[in-house]
This record gives sequence, structure tokens and C-alpha cells, in this order.
Amino acid sequence: MPLVDIELGITVPYPDNNYANVRPTIRFSGIDPDGDIEAQLKACAEVYMKAVPIVEERLMQEAANLTSMNFEGIGVAGAFAAFEKHTNDQVAFIIKEMTRHQKVLKDNGLEEKPEKKKKKGK
Repeated sequence: MPLVDIELGITVPYPDNNYANVRPTIRFSGIDPDGDIEAQLKACAEVYMKAVPIVEERLMQEAANLTSMNFEGIGVAGAFAAFEKHTNDQVAFIIKEMTRHQKVLKDNGLEEKPEKKKKKGK
């Protein structure tokens, strides 16, 4: 069975700016439907939680480099904190929903692995 990617994003107005939007997106890639989905999603969430502070710091530095602006104290940190809380909530929601979907499939007898197709000539 092919690996599955899960992406969740939402576009929201940028705080204190009527003309800008931000689109936070979370993407988990390479989920094996034949494996332990809940364990894979929890592992993705753990990596995400460790990566966010490092990525956030680099993002702020790159934004400062590109714009020659200092982003300290103009609300970006607050916006990022809100973004981080929102994305953390979304990660928890994704794990909860995937677990619920897995249970529904199991309860309906649909979790069985499909038979492998025989290769031609064998």
C-alpha cells in the first residue's frame, strides 16, 4: 500500500494588518497505512514539537535578513505564539481524528490488509 501524506492548513488574517494573511500548515509525510498509525502520528508530533523552536528562530532571522527589519516587539512573537498554540491544538486534533478513523475502520472490518497481487509471469 502506498504511504500517505496528511496536510492541514488554514488561512487567517495577520494580526493588526488588514491587508495580510498567514497560512500555517502542518504536514506529516510517509505514514504507512499498514503500520501502527497512532504511533506514527505521535512520532511525527514529537518531532514537530522539537523542531518548532528551531524553525521559528530561523524563520524570524530570515524575515529580518530579507526585510532589514527587526521583528522584536512588533507583535510577531505574539503572532507566532498564537500560531504555535493553534498548530499544537491541530496536531492533537489530527492524532485524535486519525485514531477515531482507525477505530471506525476496525469496527467495520475494513482494517484488513489487502492481498498482494501476484506479479505477471509467476
